[in-house]
Amino acid sequence: MNNPSNATFLSIGELFENGEYIIPIYQRNYAWGAPEIEQLLQDIWDMASESRGQPYYLGSLVVHKRKDGKFETIDGQQRHTTLSIILAVLKSLSIQKTIVTPNLAFECRDRSKDTLAYLFSTEGEPKTNAELEPAMQAAKEVTQRFLNSKEITKAVLLSQYLLKDVKILRVVVPEDTDLNHYFEIMNNRGEQLEKHEVLKARMMGILQNQETDNKGGEMSTFSKIWDACAEMDRYFVMSFTPDVRKKLFTDALYCTHRTFEDLCNVLSSLQENASFKTLEELIKDATLAPIGKSESSNEYEGAYAGIINFPNFLLHVLRIKAPQASLDDKKLLTTFEEYIKTADDVKGFARDLFTCRQLLDRYIIKRYNDEKWSLRALKLSSDGSSVVPENSFEELNESLIMLISMFHVSYPNQSRKYWLSGALSYLYKASKNSTLVDKGEYLGFLEQLSDRFFFGRFYTNKALEYDDILLLEKSVPYSAESKKLNDDYLHRGTSTPNFIFNRLDYLLWKRLKADESTKSGNPNYIKARLANFSFTTRSSVEHYYPQDPVGDSDRFESDNQAESVDRFGNLCLISASRNSKLSNHLPHAKKEYYANSNIVESLKQVFMMSYDEWGPKHLHSLDEHEKMIIEVLLTRCK
Repeated sequence: MNNPSNATFLSIGELFENGEYIIPIYQRNYAWGAPEIEQLLQDIWDMASESRGQPYYLGSLVVHKRKDGKFETIDGQQRHTTLSIILAVLKSLSIQKTIVTPNLAFECRDRSKDTLAYLFSTEGEPKTNAELEPAMQAAKEVTQRFLNSKEITKAVLLSQYLLKDVKILRVVVPEDTDLNHYFEIMNNRGEQLEKHEVLKARMMGILQNQETDNKGGEMSTFSKIWDACAEMDRYFVMSFTPDVRKKLFTDALYCTHRTFEDLCNVLSSLQENASFKTLEELIKDATLAPIGKSESSNEYEGAYAGIINFPNFLLHVLRIKAPQASLDDKKLLTTFEEYIKTADDVKGFARDLFTCRQLLDRYIIKRYNDEKWSLRALKLSSDGSSVVPENSFEELNESLIMLISMFHVSYPNQSRKYWLSGALSYLYKASKNSTLVDKGEYLGFLEQLSDRFFFGRFYTNKALEYDDILLLEKSVPYSAESKKLNDDYLHRGTSTPNFIFNRLDYLLWKRLKADESTKSGNPNYIKARLANFSFTTRSSVEHYYPQDPVGDSDRFESDNQAESVDRFGNLCLISASRNSKLSNHLPHAKKEYYANSNIVESLKQVFMMSYDEWGPKHLHSLDEHEKMIIEVLLTRCK
């Protein structure tokens, strides 16, 4: 056990103003991506806006104090590195002037150390992306996009709150600690009790306290539904044995909107006891009871990766009946406490959970074994002896995969997937009485949702909140004279919002699939590459003609963003690794690289590559392309 004096709460300002920290060689490289960084920024933003001075505890930083007085980081380097990058961006935007140099260095990783120092620096020659650590450079861009989407006064508030009220627990291990052994333990330690486990115990406690002759059966039913839904890496129906599936679902393995009483009649009669534990019992073993596997070993288990975790999925289900409920998973317990108060509330939620998990499995994309996105449901084989997957729709399946993946990669965070909230609400209403959802109407709804998000956020004098957009019954109007496209969102260089690029790529894909003329580029070059395109989590904005071209090549000289290298026509969204590799290469070199790799990351990039000439001396190509893509971007999907 550590001496309590070795554990100290530090504000982020105190952490960076005092002490030097070293990331030892045995630690992995910086690995946080856009989801983790955006989640951290959003959490701090929320607390800065709502907490009224209450501290936000970020977790722990476990360190060993070396003889030279420097701290060797054992656990917490990802957070510390991310905080360093955030402070560097705040400094570059002149929002914070307190922390002007990093206090973090990397043992035997010069590029990481140099990148962090460069991000804080305001002097010296610009570095090429090839000279910078790709993950850190991508983190900088994610942070810039986030902060540039906020009002400057609120960004200042975030900076002040971050330095003063965000706290981290620094734990200094004893001098005689075997660091290698300690590090191994830290990476293999058991899971802590999670909020959704506490929530389950609370809700079952409500059922236990009711006056009814069947509370044992109702608790058992609730527990079985909850535990089956909690296994997010397999199909919901596969959490039940074949005999139970026959009673719960139709031959199509689908049965939404069953009453809680019906579910009790099936599930409470089973032999297994409800896996109900009090909070005291949960805290003692901090484990969740395993779900029983299907009896048949040859049935399709559907090992897949979905787009949402269980705690956040619970909040989306709650919004079916409480549309104003928060999607902030930090508030999971308090949000449910506000809306789930009685036994009837618990039963109603269990019924909705049973329905929504089926809808998620059937109508929302997932990946199988790291393959491409898919949209598949399960069905019984022709002889009824096994379960097999099939496309959820015979037609439009590809279009729906494209559109749903477009939303997901635009908003990769687990929390606040507002588009998913809208989609589940639509699916819930469209599936009454176990009706299968109409493919055309579903596609139309999602396309209209894309329109709402774009015109509601980027085509108004003031961006609407996502919740307000979801509550609108029709698409956001954009014909009023007082509303116009805010060009500033387009010509932001690396800070241009991801959703704009992804929406554009979807609209381009849709036009190309319909064989419509796009009035830009070489159509043969473009169509030959269409089949290789799919949406992936891309986080780096590339300048097709580079900011710092190699050699004595021409440069964009204008200070006007709409005419500079940062203009929208010269940008596309790609992966951070490829942007780092190719960043300062001229267009013909980038074109050659992609031609040899058969990789298509961005349809907008394909359009740019289809031109024979590109750059400051060939503005006619850039002008033609930009005019076309803005016209496409302003076209309604639906």
